[in-house]
Amino acid sequence: YKVLRTFDRFNTENGKDIQDFVMSVLIDRTGGVWLGTGSSGILKSLPEKHYVRFYTNDAADRDEGRMIRSLAPYDDHHLIAGTLHGLFLFDTRGKNYAPFLQPHGDAYCHNIQRDAKGHLWLSTRKGLYLLKDGECTRHDQHLPQGNPPGIIRFSLPLKDGRLLVCSGLKDLYMYDPQARTYARLGKETPGLQRARVMSFATETAPGKLLIGGQSGLFEYDGATDRLEPAKWIQAWEQYSIKYN
Repeated sequence: YKVLRTFDRFNTENGKDIQDFVMSVLIDRTGGVWLGTGSSGILKSLPEKHYVRFYTNDAADRDEGRMIRSLAPYDDHHLIAGTLHGLFLFDTRGKNYAPFLQPHGDAYCHNIQRDAKGHLWLSTRKGLYLLKDGECTRHDQHLPQGNPPGIIRFSLPLKDGRLLVCSGLKDLYMYDPQARTYARLGKETPGLQRARVMSFATETAPGKLLIGGQSGLFEYDGATDRLEPAKWIQAWEQYSIKYN
């Protein structure tokens, strides 16, 4: 593996620079790149023309609703955008926003993930929710309270039907949605206990996870139930992987 540092500047169609944070990245089925930003709304990257178009969330009644913290495809013509104040549907044809899933939608939404059945899991500051057939049900009632309580930083649907869930700042659990049971991960991992905040996870192979945070990268092996700092890319310990 190599850490590649390449930079490419994209401007708007009129040549104006966009100075903003990229909070989330989504690549759709057609290869289109959508970026969620800290205040500019959703950006659509047009690499062949070397510029971006941006669409501000005019449906939000406060600035927190314009920070696009997470993005996921909802159907063929809509994206679901998780913000600091609620969920919104973005129409990719009409290029407009609409509030979504009120009253659940008023929560800060950290993360949106789709499982193998096509259902969406919403990680928010008011709990973990499953969006299925247009209904939203809460799934963290039996989860031990993290620090701070009630906050789900992220969740990751796995190939075997379970979910990895990060509660509070860094407490990791394996969740079985059928039995609604949680099992704690990494209780004996000193590096994890010293970590500040965990930020994301990805399944690199069945039963194997790569988990990142503000104190580096960790690997989990389900066969041995071990969670350890990633030794093969120690250089990443110098990086703060805050978002994804």
